[in-house]
Amino acid sequence: MIVFADLGPDGSMEHESISGKIREYEFDSTRNVVYQISCDGHGNYPFIEYGRGSELIFSNYSSLGLRTFYCKENYKGISEFTSEFDINGNSILSEYTHEGKNFSGHEKRVFEWRKGKMIRSEKLLPEDDETISAFDTKGRCVERSFGNSLFTYDYKEHGDTITTVQTYFRADSVVRVTTISELKQFEGQQVYVSITDHSGKIELEIRVMYDEKGNVIRYYRQDASMGDRFDTLHDNAPSRIEIKNSYDNRGLLVKQEFFNQTDSTKSELIRVYRFFYEETPLRFKFEKGELRRKEIEMNESYGRDY
Repeated sequence: MIVFADLGPDGSMEHESISGKIREYEFDSTRNVVYQISCDGHGNYPFIEYGRGSELIFSNYSSLGLRTFYCKENYKGISEFTSEFDINGNSILSEYTHEGKNFSGHEKRVFEWRKGKMIRSEKLLPEDDETISAFDTKGRCVERSFGNSLFTYDYKEHGDTITTVQTYFRADSVVRVTTISELKQFEGQQVYVSITDHSGKIELEIRVMYDEKGNVIRYYRQDASMGDRFDTLHDNAPSRIEIKNSYDNRGLLVKQEFFNQTDSTKSELIRVYRFFYEETPLRFKFEKGELRRKEIEMNESYGRDY
């Protein structure tokens, strides 16, 4: 599948792709994304000098549809996640590696389950890491400590609402308490997330509504740290937006129209995405590690540190 952005009257659109192409995807036989490349805001691929907004993603899945391998690559480096699962779909091993200019790391953890409940979690790598984590029987982290810092997580479920209270301690003193509430109404096709501080003041609020096919039709986000301003969605799109989705007779998404809703009566069309599907694999694909190699080669040609 290839995604294009419509161009403006002058042949371009601010913050959009000069070529029009913004993403390419390849799927397996069960419609899982196994390859994805995103161009930067000007249609540049990763190896172009100003294509640093680009990224490359590879994924593999098990016969149960569980993702066993995930690799994200951009100019900053390469991150890989590997997972193994038992016959019930429970994670029994997770491994993470990252190689980049500013940071490299390797973490490996195993999990043991009994009757659908996690009974043990053990970090195998790195051996000298002082981080200690504890999990509940649902596999959720309930405590994480390193040095003189401690984070605790308390979970409460009521109907469709899941509330997580995160408490941050430093040297036995409470530094911060954050409450995260998630309301998921699948029949109503909406998700609500709010993050509040210890006084109950909302720091971040997100509301998302979906159509019957699971694609977003309305998005709202307000970040208290931005004051009266609103945060952005994806490529600098305003945070109060409505999306009109169009489908073909196969039920495949073929067009998205994004509207900036300035108030209850006014809206402005800000972009249009079109989706094209092909039966054959993508004609050109990057190999894993190729993006990073091209970034290094480009920097070496300019005589600068990479």
